[in-house]
Amino acid sequence: MHSEKNNEFAKLSVLERIAYGAGDFAQNLIFGTIGGFLLVYLTTVNTLSAATGATIFLIVKWINVFWDPWVGAVVDRSRVTKNGKYRPYILRFGIPLVILASLLFLPISAVRGNVFYAFISYLATALIYSF
Repeated sequence: MHSEKNNEFAKLSVLERIAYGAGDFAQNLIFGTIGGFLLVYLTTVNTLSAATGATIFLIVKWINVFWDPWVGAVVDRSRVTKNGKYRPYILRFGIPLVILASLLFLPISAVRGNVFYAFISYLATALIYSF
């Protein structure tokens, strides 16, 4: 068992724990919306076939098989700042993630039925989400 001195979680105040919990809730809200609703949106609103939507998901997930470990290695090798190792990534990639996740559900007719747009927007969101 780790001693209190080596336990990094013992350093967090109640306010910091609430703040991290709120950030995790927001991140899971985006993840849950994409995971639970995107295929329905692509097939009903964006008028793609279910097979096309599923193929987009399959390709993006296979790309993530290689991308996610690379991102993890990059983050693990980054130097620790006074705010920690992960905070710069959270601050740098949080806003782009929200923007890209919003663009997945862009309700304009120019992207309706556009397989390329659906693929690129989902791929970009998934790649940024890894950070």
